[in-house]
Amino acid sequence: MNETDIGNYRITVDRGSLTITHHENSDATIDLNAREVEVLVEWIAEHGGDSEDRRLAFRLPIQDSSQLKTVIHLNDSDVVVNARSISLSGIYVELPPEFAGEMETEMQVFK
Repeated sequence: MNETDIGNYRITVDRGSLTITHHENSDATIDLNAREVEVLVEWIAEHGGDSEDRRLAFRLPIQDSSQLKTVIHLNDSDVVVNARSISLSGIYVELPPEFAGEMETEMQVFK
């Protein structure tokens, strides 16, 4: 059995089924068999956004507890930022206050 936490949910994979349970309400559970998971993945891929509107793409939140270190290159400096979510089209980050306003949408900042 494999488990992971995403936001307020526990995701469990066991013997070909996927279970999603809310941490605070174990009655709020979704059970999907292998075929249903395939349908879900196809649906997410289909509705996950495209180049016309990347902001609609499915986003995966990054928990503070992940200890993910994210460094961007901005104005000839390496800046440590807080990664908040990631999608097929990129990563959403929060800049330290001293760099507020110095980054533009879709700006390429990684080395």
